[in-house]
Amino acid sequence: PAHLRKDTQSSNIKEAVEKGRKFFPVAFGEENPKSKLTLEQVQYIKSHPEMKHTELAKMFGLSPNCIRGVRIGRTWTHI
Repeated sequence: PAHLRKDTQSSNIKEAVEKGRKFFPVAFGEENPKSKLTLEQVQYIKSHPEMKHTELAKMFGLSPNCIRGVRIGRTWTHI
């Protein structure tokens, strides 16, 4: 088809964003619809390094991996 052309993935994504076919949410923390934690919970997790991931996970009803993400800065990077 005439509308297709060879290009890089990053160029294709940039074009999709410019044309409104794709967007990247910029919501952080509790404003992010995928957030499972509140700001207070994140602050508690970060202020208690002596507690194990599994302990905190049970406390908040989450997976240990979710707690680990907060602690290593994979999630909630703005805090």
